[in-house]
Amino acid sequence: MDIARISRGKRIATLTVASVQVGLVSGIIFGWPALQEIFARQGIYADLCSPGEPSPCSEQFLRFNLIYTVATFVNTASPILNGAFLDRFGPKLTNIVGSSIFLLGCLLFALPTIHNVDIYPYAFALLGFGGPTIQVSLFNVSLLWSGHEKNVLSAFSALFALSSLVFRIFEWITRGGLSLGYMFVFFALFLMPLFAVGYILLPLKSYETRKPITDTTTNKIASDDDATPLVVHPSFKDNDVQAHKKKNKYCFSLINSELLEELKLQDYWLVTAFMSIQALHTLTYLADVSKMFQDHPSYVNGFTWIWSFGVLFMPLIGRILNNYKIALSMTIFTVVGILAGIIACIPSLPMQYLTFLLISYNNIGIWAVMYVYLTDRFGFKDYGKLLAIMSVAIAVVGLSQYVITYITVRSGEHFLWPNLIFTFATIPLFYVAYYFWKYPLPPTLSSP
Repeated sequence: MDIARISRGKRIATLTVASVQVGLVSGIIFGWPALQEIFARQGIYADLCSPGEPSPCSEQFLRFNLIYTVATFVNTASPILNGAFLDRFGPKLTNIVGSSIFLLGCLLFALPTIHNVDIYPYAFALLGFGGPTIQVSLFNVSLLWSGHEKNVLSAFSALFALSSLVFRIFEWITRGGLSLGYMFVFFALFLMPLFAVGYILLPLKSYETRKPITDTTTNKIASDDDATPLVVHPSFKDNDVQAHKKKNKYCFSLINSELLEELKLQDYWLVTAFMSIQALHTLTYLADVSKMFQDHPSYVNGFTWIWSFGVLFMPLIGRILNNYKIALSMTIFTVVGILAGIIACIPSLPMQYLTFLLISYNNIGIWAVMYVYLTDRFGFKDYGKLLAIMSVAIAVVGLSQYVITYITVRSGEHFLWPNLIFTFATIPLFYVAYYFWKYPLPPTLSSP
């Protein structure tokens, strides 16, 4: 669809609806600490505890953690399906499929209320799949705002975190005795009109902003096998192209190049490693925060609020990504990840609020870096496939979170040790930042 034909009013309406959808459902499963409180209060899996054992007991906590691990794996790995679906069928159909799956997950939560069945793992996994499917269908909306694409993507990353606040609202409402199943039914009914409006506004095919590449505006350099041309930004002069290619083979934009050539790039896999380690550290902390502060519930509540309102970091993160090289962002988020790990080890409860702030900031920042990297480096031609492959790698690494938590709970060890391991594992990520300082991303074809 040609963006020039879209009125400003429709652009504002589309961005508004997209933002509300992302802010309500995309990362809802990461409000897990609040949902876990509801589970424990309503006696879900209480039969796993010994008589007289306080809830949540160790067996109950491990069952909770298994549900969370499965859902986060599905959430992170979902682009392997929804990314390919987006590339083939476009934003509108992807959005309605994600909405339908999410609504099904909500309705399944009502089954244990009506029938005594253990449907929670499946229902939560459907939320974990439906949320990011909706989000990935909306990334293309950023192209409606030329010159502000990175700000929109950063905003979506922040709204992803804000969606975790939904379960905290659930926790407040269910204190009055409303069952969790009925709460999800009411939420589904609330979402249906929003999803219907989104279906009307979103395009069947992705928006298009870049003009076709011609010999008069660009140079083309054959790849090593002379099969796939690499696109060179117009700022490179003809007589400089070969010399520049020898000096830095990563300086050429790969927008519109073949997927196999894209997957051969070292920087793609370095970003994947960067994301895998950072995300694993964050997911493990999120899974264990209720157990770490079980004697201090106000801190669990404080973490939920700070995590959810990480949206307030959006202007700062967007400004850094928009005005500076991606290498600076990677350097900052590596430093923040290490600082969060160090402060988490300090035996001072008030200091943990600083840990909460750093983890919330880092979580939004690293995902924003990934989205910006993929769009700047490759465009939207194979965006879904590239996002899918990277996300599956991150998800597979993230599965180790359950193993680490299981060993920690079973052995009676303190959660200090997993945190120390991940903090030390973050240090080598400075190499990724150094790599992008040395081989900066090229200007995109839409850049001036």
